[in-house]
Amino acid sequence: MMTRDRWKQWAFVALLYLPVALFYIAHYSVPHQEPGLLPTGFVQYDQPYYMANARQYVDGSTDGLRYASPFSAQEDPDAIYFQPQTAFLGWLWKITGADPGVLFVLFGVVFGLLCVRSCLRLLEHVLPSNTSWRSLIAVLFLWGGGLLFLVSCGSGSFWRPLLPHCSRSPTRSPA
Repeated sequence: MMTRDRWKQWAFVALLYLPVALFYIAHYSVPHQEPGLLPTGFVQYDQPYYMANARQYVDGSTDGLRYASPFSAQEDPDAIYFQPQTAFLGWLWKITGADPGVLFVLFGVVFGLLCVRSCLRLLEHVLPSNTSWRSLIAVLFLWGGGLLFLVSCGSGSFWRPLLPHCSRSPTRSPA
């Protein structure tokens, strides 16, 4: 049974994972805002590629563990690739028959939460136990790059240097 402290730790993990979760919640809420559009679960251009690799486990076109590149120019490419997460997703897809995008997102949620928890464990190991501001340090450790980006966007330090390259001065005639 989990103790109260463990529940608090996992609640903090979930809170730190929340920005990612909100992104996917927004992705899956599209049909409610735009009828006729269906979310795929794939929000980056390369994500369907991973499930195309996993599909080979569903179709039985692997030698058990290894798979071939589904985008090879060869007619019958050799099965030379193995990634445990791809095999797991393929077997899970074969067993459940679930939507590949949903499987990909659920896999990402589980391992995203485990990644956040691992990062917090790393901080617990590195920082002395009496460190004040431990929660703030955890937020900066996990989301520091994103926070820095938001601050730079707000201050203009990110986009101002790009302006001369992205627009034309109204006083200058085109060359």
